[in-house]
Amino acid sequence: MTAFISGPITKRMARYQYDFADAQMVLEFLGYKVLNPAWLPKGLKIEDYVKIDNAMLECSDVIVLLPGWENSEGSRKEVELAMQLGKQIIKYEVIKDSDKKEGIMKDA
Repeated sequence: MTAFISGPITKRMARYQYDFADAQMVLEFLGYKVLNPAWLPKGLKIEDYVKIDNAMLECSDVIVLLPGWENSEGSRKEVELAMQLGKQIIKYEVIKDSDKKEGIMKDA
């Protein structure tokens, strides 16, 4: 399964890459292939980021929402698109706290 990570970026410039990296690591432990928009190069036009993010979302099976996603205009639009495309929507808190992840981490 392929997961697209969605969460606040613009208002969390000092921290967002850490949050996205944490989510990517957990998702990869769980067996997901991860599409992470936090690793896109800086300096693109906003409309180009939107096009790239939308393409990544279209290629994913699920969208994983990081805490604070509801305060991000971009994330809210990604959720709308995910709903239109029939993607599964999962809050990261649910995955992060899951027994399955704990089992994997204990076995490591």
